[in-house]
Amino acid sequence: MKRFIPLLIILGLVAAACGSSDDSAASVNGADISVSRVEELAGASYEDSPTAFTQALNTLVTWEITEQAADEQFGYVATEDEVESQIEAVVANAGFASIEEMAESQQVSENTLRSYVTLLMTQDAIVGELESQVDQPSAEEVEAERSSDPASWTTVCATHILTETEEEAIAARERIEAGEDFAAVAAEVSTDTGSGANGGDLGCDVAARYVQAFADATMTAPIGELVGPVQSEFGFHIISVSERTTATDDEVSSALVDRRLTGVIDEWYLAAARGADVVVVDPYGTWETDPTPQIVAS
Repeated sequence: MKRFIPLLIILGLVAAACGSSDDSAASVNGADISVSRVEELAGASYEDSPTAFTQALNTLVTWEITEQAADEQFGYVATEDEVESQIEAVVANAGFASIEEMAESQQVSENTLRSYVTLLMTQDAIVGELESQVDQPSAEEVEAERSSDPASWTTVCATHILTETEEEAIAARERIEAGEDFAAVAAEVSTDTGSGANGGDLGCDVAARYVQAFADATMTAPIGELVGPVQSEFGFHIISVSERTTATDDEVSSALVDRRLTGVIDEWYLAAARGADVVVVDPYGTWETDPTPQIVAS
């Protein structure tokens, strides 16, 4: 399980900076973060966004807090050899021939990619240390979770036809019951052009991801039989569910562990951030810890 900062968010940052690139923009427990490093993370188009320098600086402060706390509390520091080995794996898994090619594709520096990979390794080490603090859910807790929100723990495989009026939906159902192919009718009349072009097939998904009326229908529909018209905010549906499966005890238990681990990780980082001595240089903003540790632009 990985937490903290997704790469795509980081690589999407742009910034507005001023001052010499040799100046310090901030420090974490005495460790400086230079303006040039912020600009490097932010990318070449930073002039277009007046708030993104602060976002990039926030990112680097978060990295620094995380890595310092991992060293102080768990004695973890990624070695250069370990980082290079992991970079090779990341580059290969992403389908690139080299870090240079990947950096160019993502429009970031090689140094930024190395820093990010180091952070990922540090996060994994932190998660490994914190996992022991997470209690395994009991059988009663698993059952209570699944029973409290069945639609969130049930996967349905469904097809549907969507129409603007109830009369149109009834007519579509009657055609299918008279022997016409569901997929052919869906392709002809469904106003959901995405699934309609695919014969009405929605694939398999968690029922709770659908709008309420549709989700309720997929949870109770007899397998293989037509249901509807079912009215939702989008119109009127004729629905057929081909498969419905409920999450196993192990799947629910694993999800609960991940949820609890997320809470432990968040608490760990908040404590580390609030305990860190973060100094932000004018005019780049001020460091605030309540309610969320972050740099607030001046």
